[in-house]
Amino acid sequence: MKSPSLSLVVPTRQRTGKLRALLESLKSNTKNERQMQVILVVDADDAESLEFRFSSLAMKRVVVQPGRTIGELNRAGAEAADGAFLMLLNDDVIVRTRGWDRQVLSACRRFEDGIVLVHVNDTLFGEGMCTFPIVSRTYCELSGGICPPDYHRYRIDDHIENIFHLLGILGEQRIVYLPDVVFEHTKRVELDCGKKAYFLDTAIEALDGPRYEQRFFERKQVAIRLKEHIEACRGRDWQDDGRLDNVEASSLDRRREIIRGPVLQRIRSCYQQRGLRGLARSASKVFLSRRRRSGLLL
Repeated sequence: MKSPSLSLVVPTRQRTGKLRALLESLKSNTKNERQMQVILVVDADDAESLEFRFSSLAMKRVVVQPGRTIGELNRAGAEAADGAFLMLLNDDVIVRTRGWDRQVLSACRRFEDGIVLVHVNDTLFGEGMCTFPIVSRTYCELSGGICPPDYHRYRIDDHIENIFHLLGILGEQRIVYLPDVVFEHTKRVELDCGKKAYFLDTAIEALDGPRYEQRFFERKQVAIRLKEHIEACRGRDWQDDGRLDNVEASSLDRRREIIRGPVLQRIRSCYQQRGLRGLARSASKVFLSRRRRSGLLL
């Protein structure tokens, strides 16, 4: 049997309702299912997910010990995947674009050397942040894995995107954004003023943020290896010319602006439209939503 072209890596735990909605949206909107494979990464103690079945799509289940980071789950899924290209995806996503797979694979195949980062429209951050990165197996081999294992939840997409921004400084523009391919990320809060907002778990960000900053030199080294590979595929030798030596991490990290900036704008807009009482209702909604997600409310 021919290997799939694209493997979707989906860590999931006790959310089979959301998972089924994702898979049904994939089933409805994928043009060529034979080119796609879903890799579910499931904890060994998660009976609900272990028993879950969805026979309409090619699917592989990877069982891991509970308590692992999202970085470890993504790596386990990527290592089990058969596709030439891999997408890191959440189980709380709905695919809205018919024929999305053709557009994604066309973008992935744009560069014969396999070095490309493709991302889709998540309806929250759009082009500003690569939420669900798609990379090649070649990239994974050159970078030492699809992502570092020690990121708890955040900064995985930032880590990958930052490598490609550094590669851009080396003269290779390899980020492809597909605005018309919509993978709606449903993890959001609806404010009373009708706006959508995404709020970080600050405790987890306090762990992952410093890890991301500490890995900046490592990302520079990966970018250099990618550049060497690209030039080798062109039949040319390339030596590091030091262009990345004086590049600072802060000059490329827009995450704080992208996430916090819109939130402040939404708060200001909500206050202007609904007044202090409307703003208080929105704040209460956000607080209760976060408490439920953290397990403090049933």
